[in-house]
Amino acid sequence: MQGTKSRRRRSAAAALALAISLAGAAQTHAQTGYFGTAKVNINPQTGVMLSGYAARSTMPEATAVQQNIYAQAAAFGMGAETALLLAVDCTGVPDDVADPLSTLLSNDLGIAREKIVVSSTHSHSCPHVTGYLSNLFDPPLSSQRQGRVDQYTALLSQRLEEVARDALDNRTPGHEFSWANGSVGFGFNRRGGSVVDHDLPVMLVRDSLGQPAAIITSYATHAVTLFHADNLVSGDWPGYAREAIEAMYPGAAAMVMIGAGADSNPTGMGSLSSAQAHGQSIANEVQRLINQQLLTPVSQQITGYHSELELDYATQLTPGDPSSARLAPSSSSAMYGVTSWTFGNDLAMVFMEGEVVADYSLRLKAELGDKVWVNAYSNDVQGYIPSERILYEGGYEADGSSYYYALPGRFAHGLEDKIVGAVHDHLEEFAHPDVLELSVDWGTGAMDIHNHTEADIAFDGYTIISPGGRLNSANGSWNSLQDQSVSGWDQADNSNAHRLTEFNPTGTTTLAVGASRSLGAPFVPPAPASFGIDPPDVELTFEYSVPGVGVVEGFIETNFPHNNLVLTINPATGEAAIQNESPFFDVSIDAYTIASADGALLTGNGAWNSLQDQGVAGWDQADNASAFRLTEFKSTGATFLAGNETVLDLGAPVNTAGGPLDVEDFTFEFKLSTGTIMEGIVQFGEIPGVGVLGDFDEDEDVDGADFLLWQRTLGTTVAEGSGADGSDNGVVDAADLAIWQTHFGETAGTAAAVLFSHAMGVPEPGALSMAFFGAVSIAAHRAFARKLRATPRVR
Repeated sequence: MQGTKSRRRRSAAAALALAISLAGAAQTHAQTGYFGTAKVNINPQTGVMLSGYAARSTMPEATAVQQNIYAQAAAFGMGAETALLLAVDCTGVPDDVADPLSTLLSNDLGIAREKIVVSSTHSHSCPHVTGYLSNLFDPPLSSQRQGRVDQYTALLSQRLEEVARDALDNRTPGHEFSWANGSVGFGFNRRGGSVVDHDLPVMLVRDSLGQPAAIITSYATHAVTLFHADNLVSGDWPGYAREAIEAMYPGAAAMVMIGAGADSNPTGMGSLSSAQAHGQSIANEVQRLINQQLLTPVSQQITGYHSELELDYATQLTPGDPSSARLAPSSSSAMYGVTSWTFGNDLAMVFMEGEVVADYSLRLKAELGDKVWVNAYSNDVQGYIPSERILYEGGYEADGSSYYYALPGRFAHGLEDKIVGAVHDHLEEFAHPDVLELSVDWGTGAMDIHNHTEADIAFDGYTIISPGGRLNSANGSWNSLQDQSVSGWDQADNSNAHRLTEFNPTGTTTLAVGASRSLGAPFVPPAPASFGIDPPDVELTFEYSVPGVGVVEGFIETNFPHNNLVLTINPATGEAAIQNESPFFDVSIDAYTIASADGALLTGNGAWNSLQDQGVAGWDQADNASAFRLTEFKSTGATFLAGNETVLDLGAPVNTAGGPLDVEDFTFEFKLSTGTIMEGIVQFGEIPGVGVLGDFDEDEDVDGADFLLWQRTLGTTVAEGSGADGSDNGVVDAADLAIWQTHFGETAGTAAAVLFSHAMGVPEPGALSMAFFGAVSIAAHRAFARKLRATPRVR
């Protein structure tokens, strides 16, 4: 977390001199391969309480050192390109220490704040630091003991600044970076599950002579091999890993960090020999990766990102939470920081604050690719960061730990998506470099090739692979480039349900920036098991051939419609509507409830345009409608909602006068005609409006003018769904003519009337006439995008 803190300063003259020297170096040398390291001993100079274990509360202060502990720094780049990574033998460096250091270095030297990271090893055999785990000791420390903790904290702050500046001073050019992902297995999930991240990412830095200058690595498990009773200063397994690596590679600096291992412990706990063995196993894996030449080059161009997120504490239980959950007494929140570094398109390091559980790293690597390296305990350690799964399961990581960190209670649901979403924002360009993209529509089966890059791309072949056989190569489904008479293209004879291939032996086709090519609808999506269930996963691969480059693996973006009822709220106007977005299932409902935890609902007739107000037969408003809840029910029969069509417009029942709305404030439930009560989706966005397919000029009717627009733009590439692109594939083609022919003569009013007759069942004549004027309407297909992982590579 970042904030305004007190900070220590060197003399202005010294700071200015160093800044000038950095600027001069940046101008004198080409900024290639500058790198430097430093290490400083941070053993306590007096007896001091060790951290991590509450059981030490009544024990004496530690007065002996079993293993020296260190703060290390690695400085990358020069001038404005400088990035600084510190690894510290410490249970947790709080923001009270990390923020003043980052502010000082940033202000004095012009280093971007997002390029300064302070990472703790979380060894439970290191001195306690003021500002960390403030409720650890019971009874609280005496003033004398707290004074010695304060004294050590001041020493640590001083040494961190020293080692950072030394690393900056030690930079020399000519270094080369490489990395690989190995694995060790001594961590286990201490909650009894199988969720563990055994990856061991390793970065090797070689100097201008090709010799190892630094080795950076991390592993995701607690540094608790040594128990509280030892009461000796030690770095635990990270310290022994550093010693073993540096023994293998004399002259190289070994920096060991910890990943998302908050719910992982090491095997053999309570044994010094186990801590040493764990350290040796890491060194052995590092050596294997280097000796077998498994490391790949890494760009020296580092781009930094940082986000500050507000994480709410829970004040009430969510269905499925354990009854023992520790709740906050009132609404409150905490600021949480996430930092990411990208090394070109070769590697992304993520640095997360707090004690982060393994679900986060596993999810980030699954969604963003195997070139993502996740570190935790970085820049602040303010508490445990549980996943959604762990919040539902409860236990120490979700609840019990909050006492020791002096937090008001457990975090509210939604934090995982918020944190992961921030990392996605950081790594959007990294995860999606300049390659073609295959979009797949799960509702229609449509596939389109898009160029979302900043340069034209010429290709002479492509292949789509589905190991599960979810492709249809038949004419009418796969509209190949050969079928579209694109010059030179031929379908491969072996195209089938598992593989679609086309090639151009005589030339290429260029896809301009922003352009796309439709391939028809050759994807055969498997239907979900039932309404409300996500579709099953399908493995797809998209490759294309570029002359002079080779085969490139592209990205796949899959558009999944919600297989559910969706309540859409326009946060600007307060309008709301319910739609069945499922392309797979029609449903009938006889009740719904919209709730707002903050009381942001309006009940008046001029706001909430209920189904009863609209005259939909049989619907009644519940008498308890309030700012917190709107409910309607149908005592006899049910209202039919056709899949991917029907929209129930509810007017403007949301109050926008109280300031910005939060989508998490709202919930939406409904009852199926079968009696099943389900939770729907709530999303913010534009309300689905009246429309009719084939109305290309958007004048609310389908006539000859729409045909002329199609005819004049036939074969052109347009923004998806614009102009005469009725099929939403980005190209004006024969599919759009078919849509025009099907809907010729329709108007927005007649389409709404036809649709509304489905929604009402058999309405009374009066109800139909009241509802006809826009109460229920056709909606454009609205889907959310879920990125499928596809790591681009050239081979």
